[in-house]
Amino acid sequence: MTTDASVEEVLRHLRGKGVTQGWDVVCALSAHKVNELFQRQFVQDLVSGDHLPPISGTVPIIDDYAVEFADVVLGHPLIAFDPALDPQAARLTIPVVSGIARTVLTAGGAAKVVSTQWITGAQGYTITGTVPLGKVKGEVEHQTHVSLRIDDGKDFFADLGVPGATGTLLGAYFLRLLADPGAGYRRYALGTLDYTPNATDLTPAGDFELATQRDQADPADAGRLLLFVPTAYNPKGGTQTSLPLANVVPAGMDTTLLVSGRVLFGGILRDLVAGVVGAGNTDAHGDASDAWSVTVTGGSITMPVRYTSKYGTVQAGWCGKPQDVYVTLKDIAFRSSAGALTGTWSHDWQQAWSVEVDLPALPTICDEGQVTMTVELDTTYRPGVDPVTAEITFTSSGGVGVSFPAPDDSFFKKIDPFQDEQARQLTCDLIAKEIVYQLSGLFGFTVPHVGAFAVTNLLFPGRQTARLLSAHVPGDLVAFGTLNAPGFAVSPPLSAVTTAETVRLAADRPVTWSVPRGGGRIGADGVYTPPAGLSRPKVVVVTATARDPITAEGDDGDGEAVRDAAGKGFATAQRAYAAVVVTPAQVTVAPIISVFEARDQARAFTARLPGSAEKVTWSISPAVGTVDDTGRYTPPAKLDRPVAVTLTARIGKESGSARIVVFPAAPVAVQVTPYAPAPLGPGAARSFTAALGGDPVRAEWSILPEVGRIDQDGRYTAPETVPAPCAVLVVARDPRTPALGGTAVVLLTPDGDDTGAVIRPAPAQLPNRRSDDLS
Repeated sequence: MTTDASVEEVLRHLRGKGVTQGWDVVCALSAHKVNELFQRQFVQDLVSGDHLPPISGTVPIIDDYAVEFADVVLGHPLIAFDPALDPQAARLTIPVVSGIARTVLTAGGAAKVVSTQWITGAQGYTITGTVPLGKVKGEVEHQTHVSLRIDDGKDFFADLGVPGATGTLLGAYFLRLLADPGAGYRRYALGTLDYTPNATDLTPAGDFELATQRDQADPADAGRLLLFVPTAYNPKGGTQTSLPLANVVPAGMDTTLLVSGRVLFGGILRDLVAGVVGAGNTDAHGDASDAWSVTVTGGSITMPVRYTSKYGTVQAGWCGKPQDVYVTLKDIAFRSSAGALTGTWSHDWQQAWSVEVDLPALPTICDEGQVTMTVELDTTYRPGVDPVTAEITFTSSGGVGVSFPAPDDSFFKKIDPFQDEQARQLTCDLIAKEIVYQLSGLFGFTVPHVGAFAVTNLLFPGRQTARLLSAHVPGDLVAFGTLNAPGFAVSPPLSAVTTAETVRLAADRPVTWSVPRGGGRIGADGVYTPPAGLSRPKVVVVTATARDPITAEGDDGDGEAVRDAAGKGFATAQRAYAAVVVTPAQVTVAPIISVFEARDQARAFTARLPGSAEKVTWSISPAVGTVDDTGRYTPPAKLDRPVAVTLTARIGKESGSARIVVFPAAPVAVQVTPYAPAPLGPGAARSFTAALGGDPVRAEWSILPEVGRIDQDGRYTAPETVPAPCAVLVVARDPRTPALGGTAVVLLTPDGDDTGAVIRPAPAQLPNRRSDDLS
């Protein structure tokens, strides 16, 4: 099924089956729409000053170098769901709102700051990582407070202007903070559900789980986020977090709500029917396709039926023995059909009737007979949904019908008035109407509404972003809708500038811009100019206010009523916000710390002074290696000991620096092939070769222990007798550089068979490096 499948096509794929995998509710939401809404929510948190607690700490980088953080303020995690991730995971991006990063060298017990730099979003500094969706749990506390619990993050990387390995170390540092239960980072509060649950509402119970879905056969599919929600009907949840259909959100829609047949039929309808015929006479079950239905398996109803007319009195039973009409209730079925709920039943029974006429001064005349009666139930409950309240209601049509065939001439033959066919039929119709009336009281119930507000707004509680537009019952209860945040948005929602720069903000409608006192200024065109003379980063909240005239219907609830500029009438004020992180203008060099080896290829550094177009002048101290006019540093070809180099960038009168650590080139090990050949038996031989950097080497060969022999061509021969299995180390050394060598392992066995032992290469060892040798 492609991403442009229509509602009808999706319903066709859902027809006659249950697809929720045992979960009460599954919500499928367009991934790109969810990410967009999370970004807007993220900005609201940032604007409100809702940041994570400031962080200060030191992270060792290499030898005695470390990065020291001071008062690093992080924003709330921006959560994004990427269906292309494998395994399924959520992306977390944690912005650095403000803070200081220092490169510190500790030598001789004393710490020396070798570089200092503001770190903010202006430099794109962020902490990123992924969290398996199996470890992202949604929590609903007291039925209203919703949050995401984030566990077991991985692949965290701190993009703070440091090289790859260092960024990974810093990422691991911040990941430990996030994983600390006492630090408050593991919970991402989503908000509070503002609703009062009804008895048949879908009330979340316990943790809900998340997964992503993408149709691999459709390259255009942007994917969906899936929420698997247990409710009070089945708090234990389902069996797996996947759907058997590749895409359940039709074209033009952003979300699909799936309510399991177990809830609709096995919960809501079963309780309703059981209240009429008794729980013992009601059965709810799912078939092999997990399509559910409710069946009345027993019970009965008795109805006193007596009708008096000018023709006489007609009543159930025989002459002189009146009795109630008795109808057995069995095989009454409620199931899904043609996108709606249907109730069907057909039942025949033999019923005795008598008619008597009591005329003045004459004896009572009574006649009796028996006819076959038929009752049929054919009711349709068609679902609809209120987009504001997310209540799914059912409108009924059809009902109960009773056929009461008029008796032939021999019936009521003693009663003159009933010899008239029209009179007989009129009487029978009135009796049937009476039976229908009483049966309708039994089966003319109203299917309760199903409140879906809580489960459709779990990710954005209190914002009512989901608007369900249509509901259907192809098998499960299904509703389709859109996702829209109330109000309007400002773009970019989050930006970073220095005191020497400006940024242009925009809205999708005419607005009035404003900033707080001391926060700079903004023009009518949306161009924001920061305040001058800042000594440290500052978050400035920009407010955009839109005013629309109130219609006759009044305020739509998204804003606040205020008087317009002319003082005539009122207008509805809607507000949206953007956050601008302002930092003092300085020369920023990136990366701030780097590690090289002699003979490494050159790498480029960048320097930036906002508001300046002057050329950058580069220099290094001491003069180990070279740096060109573009900031490209090349380490020396040979180095005897580690050296610390300060790279300085000067722009006009301002300067900034970064630290470079250069190590001697690591020696290259001799490679011996094969490393772990098949076991050798007594007297067997094997040839080995040696290479250095991919080039063959005429090596000096030896063995440890001296079991067997090896010649200088690398051919090893096992001894003639091998009493017990043992291992022999084959050693090859480069005669030009005896310190460089390599090894292989030969396993000897008495019979040459594989004993099952596995020889694996040892991990490569790097030469020891001492930071106290740095100049």
